[in-house]
Amino acid sequence: MVLQKRIWWEDTPGALAITRQGQLVIMDQNSRYQRLYLRPDQIVGVSVEREATHVTDTRHGGRFTVGGLSRGGLFGGYTFGGRSRSTTRTVETAFLEIQYQLDRNGVTYITVVPFGTARRDAEALRTTIARLAQNV
Repeated sequence: MVLQKRIWWEDTPGALAITRQGQLVIMDQNSRYQRLYLRPDQIVGVSVEREATHVTDTRHGGRFTVGGLSRGGLFGGYTFGGRSRSTTRTVETAFLEIQYQLDRNGVTYITVVPFGTARRDAEALRTTIARLAQNV
């Protein structure tokens, strides 16, 4: 029976679940999309990483140019007004990173689970997995 699950499609697709028996089940690129059952003692670390992107929107308005044309180009030109207004917003995305080892002294693998702007959901799952790993 599954207590919690997460499925994602961003970057490389994958899925994870926490079973009633206390196992973390991962299917992603590292497991070649086969079910990988992790015991709590195989979980090395779990953290939430955040990435902030600044998006700037600039609007220009009110420009008016007066001048004349000749064979040589523009002469006597003058530009009136002209304002630019920029607004910047920060978009934060969260990722859950799960580090695990299949063998005690083996390679450490990392599964990255994207959560988009749902940072609190990422933190909640991090806490669940961290508690699972502490109960070894």
